[in-house]
Amino acid sequence: QKPGKKLSDLERVTSLKVYNWFANRRKEIKRRANIEAAILESHGIDVQSPGGHSNSDDVDGNDYSEQDDSTSHSDHQDPISLAVEMAAVNHTILALARQGANEIKTEALDD
Repeated sequence: QKPGKKLSDLERVTSLKVYNWFANRRKEIKRRANIEAAILESHGIDVQSPGGHSNSDDVDGNDYSEQDDSTSHSDHQDPISLAVEMAAVNHTILALARQGANEIKTEALDD
């Protein structure tokens, strides 16, 4: 993009495009969380379903009007993405535990 060049309508960022981008991102995070939960459940680990949260993001993006959205959001991490990360860590720990079950060193407890 050259400085001073006018953007076409397709290149412009609108509130609708931003909304849809974030909605798609949340859908992808939710999808990944469901996949991770299925993996953990297949290993016999009981997990709470990450898709159980009600979310208004399932509304079609075309229903969103082009208005200025100036609502503030807190800076904490999205619960779905946190669940995805936790599931990924748990899955890795399980894989490592199974892989090196004979290599894990333990200390005897003094009674």
